[in-house]
Amino acid sequence: MLQDYAGRHWSGLVGGYYLPRWRIWLRALEEGMDVERFEAELRAFEEGWLADPQPGPAEPLPDAVAVAAAVRDRYRDLAAAHNGLRRASDAVASHCTRAAGMQGGT
Repeated sequence: MLQDYAGRHWSGLVGGYYLPRWRIWLRALEEGMDVERFEAELRAFEEGWLADPQPGPAEPLPDAVAVAAAVRDRYRDLAAAHNGLRRASDAVASHCTRAAGMQGGT
């Protein structure tokens, strides 16, 4: 059985796996549970969790391309300014001019 597989904090592991395990541990402390019983309850929870065909997120994941385009559009001018250009379109124009000069010069 896998124990703390990579300590992942995404895909519902924190709320659906780690939180219930911590609750079992805290209840064991509060009740003065012996180690064998604690390990049996923990093992039963873990085996049940592994056997459950847990559904994915209730909400559909966003379109990665659309999200990337939105980030690009939002921060394009900021990135251009950081690179010493007034606008991102200046970078495109500069690149096109250099590319045209290279083609025309040969």
